[in-house]
Amino acid sequence: MIDERMQHDQQTFLALGDEFLIQYILCAHKDFRDNQILSRLFSMGNSLELYAKAALVSPLGVPPTGHDVPGLIAKYDPTLALSSDEIAAGETLFGSDVSNVDLGLWLKHEEAMEMYQALYFLKDLKYYLTKDGKVISQLGSP
Repeated sequence: MIDERMQHDQQTFLALGDEFLIQYILCAHKDFRDNQILSRLFSMGNSLELYAKAALVSPLGVPPTGHDVPGLIAKYDPTLALSSDEIAAGETLFGSDVSNVDLGLWLKHEEAMEMYQALYFLKDLKYYLTKDGKVISQLGSP
């Protein structure tokens, strides 16, 4: 019974993760890349979250909670996480106080930067928050 519960929960997470992965692939199509970045990052982040949760379901069928995707990935296999250099580059390039983008830093870590955004801004993408933690729909409100 325990194995059945674990397998059921894992299969549920994997099926949902696959749905988000398909959305990511569609949004990453070359014809959509210029205007689908938020959808692409949202889909990638959710897919990674669900796959990590599937891998971490306990033998009793209890999945981990929360949306700390970097933490979930590190818990499952730290070698899959972004490197400290990549995280530092993401913090430099996407900090709330950035006024100029360091193109050299961007190019050096370009492949990891989409992953950085998907991992570290997933909560913001889910709830439409800005870098300063304000809800996007409330930006024009007094």
